[in-house]
Amino acid sequence: MKKQRLLRELSNIDEKYVEEAADNARRVRSLRVKRAWGAVAACFCCAVLAASLWLFLPLKTEMDRDLSQYADSEYYGIIVKLNEVLYKPGPYKNNFEKHFRGIFKGAMAEDDRDLVYSETADGNGSATGTVSSSYEEVTDNQVDGVIEGDLIKRSNTHIYYLDNDNLEVYTINKEESELVGAHGIRSHIDNSNRYFSAQEMYLSGDCKTVTVISQAHNGERIYTAAMSFDVGDPTNISLKGKLIISGEYLSSRVSNGEMLILTRFSVGRPDFSDEKTFVPQIDAGDGFRSIPVGNIVSPDKLNSSQYTVVLKLDPQSLAMCDSSAFLSYSNSVYVSSDTMYVTRSYTKSEEDGAYVLNTAMTDISAMRYVGEKFEFLDTVTVEGTVKDQYSMDEYEGILRVVTTTSVQKVKYNKNEEVVLSDSISAWGGATNASLYCVDLSSFDVVASLIAFAPEGESVRSARFDGDVAYVCTSIQLSDPVFFIDLSDMDNITYKHTG
Repeated sequence: MKKQRLLRELSNIDEKYVEEAADNARRVRSLRVKRAWGAVAACFCCAVLAASLWLFLPLKTEMDRDLSQYADSEYYGIIVKLNEVLYKPGPYKNNFEKHFRGIFKGAMAEDDRDLVYSETADGNGSATGTVSSSYEEVTDNQVDGVIEGDLIKRSNTHIYYLDNDNLEVYTINKEESELVGAHGIRSHIDNSNRYFSAQEMYLSGDCKTVTVISQAHNGERIYTAAMSFDVGDPTNISLKGKLIISGEYLSSRVSNGEMLILTRFSVGRPDFSDEKTFVPQIDAGDGFRSIPVGNIVSPDKLNSSQYTVVLKLDPQSLAMCDSSAFLSYSNSVYVSSDTMYVTRSYTKSEEDGAYVLNTAMTDISAMRYVGEKFEFLDTVTVEGTVKDQYSMDEYEGILRVVTTTSVQKVKYNKNEEVVLSDSISAWGGATNASLYCVDLSSFDVVASLIAFAPEGESVRSARFDGDVAYVCTSIQLSDPVFFIDLSDMDNITYKHTG
């Protein structure tokens, strides 16, 4: 009965109300569709606006920021130089010009490439790249009396082995040799849970002290630690002292009973109100302190924001004798019996009619480390780039240096603030090898052997032995080795050994 009554009531509904309800439903659906399209249109407009801002707003540089607030800092001169090299104005005014200009001039247009082209003297181009040099630690001795670190040392009775996290001591007894002592190193490096690597060690002359040099990363910075351990009783090794230097480990030497430690400190995005972000730091047990500004050597114009940091200390007590830092010098380091040489590579540009000649150059700065304090000597500039420490040698008051010379000839067009380089010839570059002799009493080049290799060659290795030098080059030929006779500075001769 209830079901029949419900059907009768539904049949009595006026059809006009049904039509009105249907119209209302259609209007609601239409309104929802309009709102949805409106939201899509709004999102599209926001996206277009954001893209326009990203494309056409000027790219931000900080060259124009106010540095006067740091004028009272003793490091103000360093701040100005670092600001200039770290915040150079880019070649593009905005992201549209940076990313899409090539579309209108052809994809990978020659004048949009980051590579610079050049031609050889005879107009024939050959492939070349930027000559780079990097510094690598080795364990064989380059200079008599200048000792380099190692992973294994021995006395008459024991072998000392640096096994990354552990310093281990073994007896020497043929097949019955055994481990008699071990000491964990990581525990002495604070907050080094992200990265730790023991690099090298030294054994004192009395075989009672082992000095370990390690590198660590605490999540904020890379630093190098020197730690001395008492190994007089190998079964009870203990820490004697510790010293921490900011920067990654480069190398170390022991000469005349004193240790040199070299690190590379890189400046990223510095806060010039906080010295530790742009000045190398040393912690000798009483907290981090900045290297004094008077101990920092830097050229007038930087081409790098990296320091080569040098410490001189007692290898057993780790008492620090002196510290110094070379800002923008971060390529090769050569240590002689009393002098350290650091190199800085850069490009010298000179106008030549409608062209510009870009010549690879290297500054070599010398610092004497024998004595109570470091003594900065002078700087000499040679043409070319220095491959590594073995490309330099000090002999009887003369510094001999082998370089890879490189000259690029480029034509430029100027488009408002953007400098574009035009290709002269495809993948070209004139390289060669040269040798320079520098009188260390005046820091003048007193003899040279220019471009002794075939055109297009570059230095691959060099070794000096008294009055002679052996230089291996390659690119065009199969690793030719040149013998150079330096016995007569007024008449340097050479030959290809075949």
